[in-house]
Amino acid sequence: MIGSKNQVLWHLDSEVDDRTFERVCVDLLYRNGYHDIDPYGGKRDHGRDAEVRRRRHILVSPTGERTFFQFSLADRWEGKLQEELNKIRDYGHEIDAFLFVTTAAVTGHKRDVLRDRVRQEYGWELDIKEREWLRLQLEVAHPDIAEKHLGIAPVGKPGGFSADAKPPVTANTVARTLYDAGEYEGATLPFKRYLQTNSCDASAWRALAWCQYVQQHYADALASINRAAKLQPHDLYTQRVSGCILVEKGIQDQERASIVRGKTIFADVARTSETWTDHYNLGNALTALGEHAAARDAYITAVGIVATQPMIWKNLGAAHMRLDNHDEALVCYENALKLNPDLPEALIAKGIHLITRGGDPLAGVELIERVLDRDETARVYWATAWYWAAEGYHRSDRPVDALRVLGEGLAHIPNHDGLLNLKAHILSGAWKDDPALQREAETFFAYRPEVAPNDFRPVEWLGRIYIATDRAEQMWSALDRFFDSPSAAANLRKIITPSVDLLVALRHVRIYKRFREQKSVDDYVQLFAVAGRPLTDAEQEALYWVFAESFGLAFQELYDAEPRDEGTLSTAFENQLGRLRSVIARWVSHVATAPKDRSPESLIETMTALIIGCGKTVLLESSRTVGFLAGFFAIDTETMTLPAGLSTLESDVAIDVMRAANEQMGLFPDR
Repeated sequence: MIGSKNQVLWHLDSEVDDRTFERVCVDLLYRNGYHDIDPYGGKRDHGRDAEVRRRRHILVSPTGERTFFQFSLADRWEGKLQEELNKIRDYGHEIDAFLFVTTAAVTGHKRDVLRDRVRQEYGWELDIKEREWLRLQLEVAHPDIAEKHLGIAPVGKPGGFSADAKPPVTANTVARTLYDAGEYEGATLPFKRYLQTNSCDASAWRALAWCQYVQQHYADALASINRAAKLQPHDLYTQRVSGCILVEKGIQDQERASIVRGKTIFADVARTSETWTDHYNLGNALTALGEHAAARDAYITAVGIVATQPMIWKNLGAAHMRLDNHDEALVCYENALKLNPDLPEALIAKGIHLITRGGDPLAGVELIERVLDRDETARVYWATAWYWAAEGYHRSDRPVDALRVLGEGLAHIPNHDGLLNLKAHILSGAWKDDPALQREAETFFAYRPEVAPNDFRPVEWLGRIYIATDRAEQMWSALDRFFDSPSAAANLRKIITPSVDLLVALRHVRIYKRFREQKSVDDYVQLFAVAGRPLTDAEQEALYWVFAESFGLAFQELYDAEPRDEGTLSTAFENQLGRLRSVIARWVSHVATAPKDRSPESLIETMTALIIGCGKTVLLESSRTVGFLAGFFAIDTETMTLPAGLSTLESDVAIDVMRAANEQMGLFPDR
């Protein structure tokens, strides 16, 4: 069969169960940057019911958000979405974003309306991935995942009916000449003209149907073959062509009944046939229905009749792969390559096997690059081939070669997320050992935020390069986009020293913003006002952002903790106290300017106000941060041990603030 571009959608609509769909979605999201995705299927998940456990996942996303996921095959997708949003709110889960993946078709307008409503009613960002996103991901970006879970070949056409199924033509016409030469598009119109005056020529109707079938005009092809069937209902060629059309049309139009009809025709023909193509065609129809064991048996019958056809071996190998018989699949691919050393599908299938399972990634790369060197279609359309060739080099510790392959692949498919993510991953580790790669990494990470402005990872990697090369101040320009106002970075530059710790903390800048929406610094501003030291707008903004570092580091500490429980939360709490003392002292150094009236009394009043305001602010900030993190990570705090430093926090802060303020105000002489 000629591969239909809608196999993915048909399988999702007709063959996939909830568990398989969940696995598809998890793999796709991992490929799209959610590398820490944590499936909850079958686990305790703090009050979610069984259906939620099967379908929802949670992680901190690449942009620093705490994201819930739900994957739904339900027809009532909009009602299902509403039910799940309400469940999350009712259980009291603290999240920033909800990503909903559905096989339903959702218009752009509908997504915009729902996104706005969820933001207003729940305060969360809603992202809906619908059927066209799934089709693109599984058909173009990550076809190997389609093969793994749906049984769809990862590259190229999935096998194809043999040319022996092509029906002969009896009439000696211009159309026949083109048809015999394989010029099916050119033959279509002459056949139509011929049939206007020769409508009883069944062979011409069959030939026209074949021309239309090859061009994937399945509705027209079915109409033509039905004309032939009326004239010669028991003709073997008519049955074969009819079966081909019905299966492909069923895949394209998502009509299982059509595929079943085609399979029935092939089964009837194969029952008494000694022709290998009939059993091969039956195997392809069974594959389209997901009946891989039966398809394997049909291919085995075909190869038993004729063992010299490489596509039988290739499709038999694919059937074994779908049945997790990897060793048998490899033997089949090797048999196919003995017969046709240049068969692209077999070369790539064997190459991926060697890279992922065979323990010889360079041998796998050699096979895949043979296809890329010789096949224009593979170079332009088969992103999977570029990806696995680069991955093979990467696994062989040859980053320069991996990046070369990725560069060539991205020249053909510049927006392929898998290729871009793999390039970023390789550069993030390789630039330290090679000055040339350092320049490439710097250029790439400076470019990536323009394409994916919400992804903090390239900004962090760029910042790490600046720090390692004694250009730490340059990281501020890269960080500007992640702050709410142009002056935020400028204020922070006066307070915070660029460091790797700061970059780690700012991974979670979005979740920090979420925290600040719940626990505003306005309360702290009021504390300073009551204490007698009103804060300017710039000082308030600096206070807002100066806590981002301590918050982000506490978040990362808990995120990395294993196990994540009240003990690790208590440790994070204690560490947070030290960080808060440090950042508030730095903030005081920034804002502790002496009053115009430099009398001892006014200096003492200002310092006292700062001491009181900072002490109460740090005490509140520490408890609020820990409370937020406990809720965020679903940690029970009832038995948590409070850190010893909490009881003396205000007095410790008073000493820190006094020192920092005195450096600026000069109230007390140095001793």
